[in-house]
Amino acid sequence: MRHKRSLILASGGLKSTFLIGYCLREDEEVLLLFIDHDQANLQRELEAVSAVAKHYDCELRIDKVITPHGWPDFKLTYLWFHALMLAQQLECHFVCDGISRDDKRREAQLDYFDTLRLLVDKIQPEFSPSMHWIERLEIMAPAIVLTEGKVIRLGTDLGVPWELTWSCERGTKIHCGRCSHCQRRKWGFQRAKVEDPTTYRMRGLL
Repeated sequence: MRHKRSLILASGGLKSTFLIGYCLREDEEVLLLFIDHDQANLQRELEAVSAVAKHYDCELRIDKVITPHGWPDFKLTYLWFHALMLAQQLECHFVCDGISRDDKRREAQLDYFDTLRLLVDKIQPEFSPSMHWIERLEIMAPAIVLTEGKVIRLGTDLGVPWELTWSCERGTKIHCGRCSHCQRRKWGFQRAKVEDPTTYRMRGLL
């Protein structure tokens, strides 16, 4: 039986790294896509995702995409469609993203994502030009109903290397401990009751 192939949007963060362990557990072939959209912490994210790819022995592709700074409307959807077009070229079965229940972006809400999945299914042809059946491409977000704490708890059971991941919004050598992403990271480990392996410049929760 042919293994399913997943293209994971990987940032080197907690949730996308959890997805790698999750998909590999499902006996899927995993490819990683890191998108350079000129994020402030680009170099640290790239170092983290490279370390994670090496840990899991996964192929890593790095694409540069020109987008506005921050997260304006449609940016997330734009990145998803970039990944979908690449996945189709690579003959993948799934595009997976690590959005979770904690994500406040409107495009990351379950109702929007379900609508997007229907659209992705709708625009695909039933037959290839040669009239042979082709495999459908799906966009998935397995963690969309999970909190960050639940992701950490499940990922720990899967042996996810949290120490290799990066969450901080800043491009410093260690996590600042103050930004909203660091605060969510600390809170997630605390809620999961899992030891946090991260070195922070400032340890406590604000």
